[in-house]
Amino acid sequence: MKMNFKRLLIFLLVLFGIFVITIFSLDFFIDKNEFHVVNGYSILEIYGDHNLMQKEENGYALIVPDVLNVYVKQNSIIAVSAVDGSLFINAEYKSRYFPKDHRYYYIVKQFGVQEISIVDFRKLIESYNLVWSVK
Repeated sequence: MKMNFKRLLIFLLVLFGIFVITIFSLDFFIDKNEFHVVNGYSILEIYGDHNLMQKEENGYALIVPDVLNVYVKQNSIIAVSAVDGSLFINAEYKSRYFPKDHRYYYIVKQFGVQEISIVDFRKLIESYNLVWSVK
């Protein structure tokens, strides 16, 4: 009787361990709803937010969080986001534009992210193609 209890306990612990490992490793194996934008840039849905990410050797780097629309012209990207640039561009960056509709506009080029005004966005957008939008 004592031996059966030990075997049952070991069996339950092994099942629990397999369950825990499976739950924690699902994040690595489940498709993260990746949408390829252009040359190493993708939109990844992570915890319900759609983020513009750049593929690197060891994973992805966040470029623009909480993306609403993405426009592309050759290797240039314009991203519309719901997040103020002072929260992710760098620690000392202060946002220059304060839109009433809480939509911020960013142009992504080879050397970084730059916030643009809605006026600049409207001028530039004519030559860009919409490639991705939040549903």
